[in-house]
Amino acid sequence: MFLITTYVTTSHINGVGVYTKYRISPGTVVAQWTPEVDRTFDNDVFDKLPEVVQQYIRKHGTKSKDDRWKLGLDGDQYINHSDRPNLTRRDDKLIAVNTINAGTELTCDYRPYRNDIL
Repeated sequence: MFLITTYVTTSHINGVGVYTKYRISPGTVVAQWTPEVDRTFDNDVFDKLPEVVQQYIRKHGTKSKDDRWKLGLDGDQYINHSDRPNLTRRDDKLIAVNTINAGTELTCDYRPYRNDIL
């Protein structure tokens, strides 16, 4: 769940992206996994979903350490990959690496979590 104000709009990276409405200072927790808002899919549930839904979750979700699919439900599925991201993941939090100006697209490095698609 985002802990800052964001908006989703066109991205030059991958068609659609999520942007910050306000300036973010380095070290700010930008998003945190919140089970009351975000969704975790056990494998037996995931396997029973229609293929089109599984594809959506694979594209927009991440795998947890215990091999379950996780999907944020407030726009964080539109955070695009960057080799030089402005967010880093620590545990279940996304933290600003540096100052992120208002109107900047939020990015993270997918490689540690999504090497299946890169």
